[in-house]
Amino acid sequence: MKRLTFFPMVRLPVWVGCGLLAFAPSTSPAQESSFFMRFEAGLNLVEDVRIKKFLFPTPGRKEKLDPGFRFDLTPGAHVTPWFDVEFNTGFLFNRFRDIDASLMHMPLLMNLVVHLPNDTPFSPYAGIGGGGDVAFVHWDDAFMYTSRGWVGADGVEAAWTWSYQAMAGICWTPVDNTAISLGYKFTGTTAPSFEEGWTKFGDVHNHSVLLGISLNW
Repeated sequence: MKRLTFFPMVRLPVWVGCGLLAFAPSTSPAQESSFFMRFEAGLNLVEDVRIKKFLFPTPGRKEKLDPGFRFDLTPGAHVTPWFDVEFNTGFLFNRFRDIDASLMHMPLLMNLVVHLPNDTPFSPYAGIGGGGDVAFVHWDDAFMYTSRGWVGADGVEAAWTWSYQAMAGICWTPVDNTAISLGYKFTGTTAPSFEEGWTKFGDVHNHSVLLGISLNW
């Protein structure tokens, strides 16, 4: 059975967020808020994933994943009252339904977001993003039928891949410098290739519904 290596990179989103909070510039109460930090959490759904290779080719194989969760950490800047630039990281987690394995993503994305300011506390928004993604697959003594028969694996594999995103939602600002958001994110990754090509997936498509809070300063 193939033994794989664990990559302790899942702590990176927390390290990035703590560093940005520690070194972010402060503003006085008289200044308009220019920077923000948003925390989001919610449901993550993944479309069926095509598994192209599991040590050996697996032609035509697709696997379903159970509903999972997503946590996002997003620092950014209000360039204008209606336009934001932000860095989006965090993690997405889902378990495979029929094999003993799980899939996790750590996005590293730059987003451009447009708001629609108005005279109410509610502001619709939409945006797009792009960048990279670190994908992790955890095989828990998983077995799969391949072109060479049954094959098993145990451990964690990691892969770097490109990622893209689209989002929309609405923000509610009940008090100054604090906003509550409800939004949808579509996040896709190009086909990850793990362990120098021993395991290959097709493109992965995530659909997330997230509740968030933004702190402005």
